[in-house]
Amino acid sequence: MAKKDISVIAWERIEKAIRDRGGTEKDLERLVKDKALVDRVADAILWSRSPTPVLSLTVNYGQTLKEMLRRGKYDWVHPDITKEHFPIEGKGKKRVTLELVHFARPMTSKEVEKEFLARGITPGKIEHLLSLGLTPRTRDLQRQFPIIAPGSFWYFPPSHRLAPVLWGDASGRRLSLGWAEDGWDAGFRFLGSRP
Repeated sequence: MAKKDISVIAWERIEKAIRDRGGTEKDLERLVKDKALVDRVADAILWSRSPTPVLSLTVNYGQTLKEMLRRGKYDWVHPDITKEHFPIEGKGKKRVTLELVHFARPMTSKEVEKEFLARGITPGKIEHLLSLGLTPRTRDLQRQFPIIAPGSFWYFPPSHRLAPVLWGDASGRRLSLGWAEDGWDAGFRFLGSRP
């Protein structure tokens, strides 16, 4: 008996899982015709193997902060998230590789900075965070856990650093600010970028 190709085995298992959940032939056709759905399935498979999910997204630096906020359709935005406090840096559209780092323990902002440096990760900025919130396949991640952009800070007088945080639950999606000096609990994810 010939050994089955791994891709055949994988497809058979996906098909069985879809049918076991009440799916039909039309649902299977969507996997052939709907590239966005295929991308979401691929992301789910790759994220499940890694404690640090890696994402490839397009950042449109040509949009203003106000446009990004409007397109993100947040249920609430902190009033101090303004272009003066969080300017968008960059030009045009650029494909970026982002990581959601989860330390699974409380962290200070300085500890996060040291860990990112040791791993070769650049702290994510607000434009990365908002692109995550704009993209259909990643926009609801913030309902699962809060996500911080540790590369963007607003200095609130006299010397407090505030970082943008995506968070939410079943009732809505929010973009808030977190006090960097207070430290972050074990549930937070930290957004970083790779070259």
